Amino acid sequence: DGYVAGELLLLACAPEPTETGEIIYPHPDEWREVVGPPDPFVRWSDGSTVATQADWAARRAELLTLFRYYEYGHEPVLAEPTVVGTTNPTATSRELSVEFEGGAFRLLILLPDGEGPFPVLLGQNACGNAAVAADLPLDPPASWVDTDQCDGGQDPYWPTSEALSRGVAVATFHQSDIQPDDPDETGILQSLDVPTEPDTAWGTIAAWSYGVSLATTVLLSQPEIEPDKIYVWGHSRRGKVALWAAALDTRIAGAWAHQSGTGGAALARTLDGESIDAINLLFPHWFNEWFPLFGGRETYFPVDQHLLIAAIAPRAVR
Repeated sequence: DGYVAGELLLLACAPEPTETGEIIYPHPDEWREVVGPPDPFVRWSDGSTVATQADWAARRAELLTLFRYYEYGHEPVLAEPTVVGTTNPTATSRELSVEFEGGAFRLLILLPDGEGPFPVLLGQNACGNAAVAADLPLDPPASWVDTDQCDGGQDPYWPTSEALSRGVAVATFHQSDIQPDDPDETGILQSLDVPTEPDTAWGTIAAWSYGVSLATTVLLSQPEIEPDKIYVWGHSRRGKVALWAAALDTRIAGAWAHQSGTGGAALARTLDGESIDAINLLFPHWFNEWFPLFGGRETYFPVDQHLLIAAIAPRAVR
């Protein structure tokens, strides 16, 4: 895998392959300024233009490598989850207890009336599965909960009844089962070893995206779920997760990211909304350690978020 940037950026900062062919990625301070968003159709590794599907496959690999290296961090190889139990199974709902190397989570699946298989909206929740489906006899979350987010429950924020009435299933898991939204709490970031440089190790957004892929694997084993119609959705920080998960995992049919903002769908170079400085000050655990170095230097950032959406193509993004 190589790198990604526009033609001007290629001229400003060329790759440095070693004798073994491995590419040395520049330190964030070594990139030169490029005011406009990088060109999606020019490869960083050799300056070639993307003209075919094969070219795009190579370009997409560069994009993912770049985002891993300078923003989200490197995730480990996806673990194989195992369903070890089912709680309160009915014709239209079940909560699966899932274990994987490094942790466990509970995946709630809500099904429409009728015969499947059904498309499914998959998203993580902030307050536990019981807060999403208050009418079901579900246990409260055992993992960490941000009480500031969870006063009043989460039902109003979920399109559950609308989705089910339209023949679409809903699946969700508590984000803290994967990684708490607090740098002082322990989750899979601490339990799974990622063999990469400390500065490029994964952050919480990447950890949650890893959880989305684990849940996708479980959904693919459920006969009521249409395997090629798994859509990931989320609001704000969970919108960022939906985009990164869909970019990484081609089993996901599309992403619905609502107000995903900085680190999601918003261009860093526009300087609208939260800046790179601001988001890393408030949430220093969300990204890797190199992303904050582009704070106040957004035009030196070797990618931008339009390339994240491009990496999901040709799948749908809303």
